[in-house]
Amino acid sequence: MTIGELTIPVVWAGAAHLAMWTAGAWVRARIVRDELPAAEPADRAFQSAMLGFAACGTATFFLGALRLLYPALLAGSIAILAAWGAPGSYGRLAPCSAGHGSRTSR
Repeated sequence: MTIGELTIPVVWAGAAHLAMWTAGAWVRARIVRDELPAAEPADRAFQSAMLGFAACGTATFFLGALRLLYPALLAGSIAILAAWGAPGSYGRLAPCSAGHGSRTSR
């Protein structure tokens, strides 16, 4: 396999994860209202990703059950969610990557 053959699946996998994280962050914001300010960024990101996996999986299941699941619709929804969440993902996860706010840095 060449780099060119691997690029498209890797980009789509990254976009799907970002789309799930974006959807999950939206769901998490509606569930968790009174969060402590000291909440760990990694915990928030993990919870958002898991909620997004459930939300996107449920939406995909119902679209398939209604026979409305088309490749263009699925690809479009992933691309839109990923593009919507991309600018905010860096700012929210920057403290995690720098080591600030993690449990090991205390």
